[in-house]
Amino acid sequence: MLDISKKIVTDEEGTPVAVQIDYSDWEQIEEQLRSSPEAKESGSSFESTLEMTRDIWTGEDGLTYQRQIRSEWEQRGNADTES
Repeated sequence: MLDISKKIVTDEEGTPVAVQIDYSDWEQIEEQLRSSPEAKESGSSFESTLEMTRDIWTGEDGLTYQRQIRSEWEQRGNADTES
């Protein structure tokens, strides 16, 4: 088990909202996650991610949808700058 120094970040009401750790601690955590048996079993490769997410999107062609949304963002952005 790693001995990790952490700082709890709270909101104005004192409710914990985040944890801050040193970057070197994060690198150690990341390495342990990568080398864990669960990560190897689940197949953390790009191909396995594609396989796991296949057929989730049932709408139109994904690229067509993405272009449509980006076009709407650009139109909104231009409308904001013209005001």
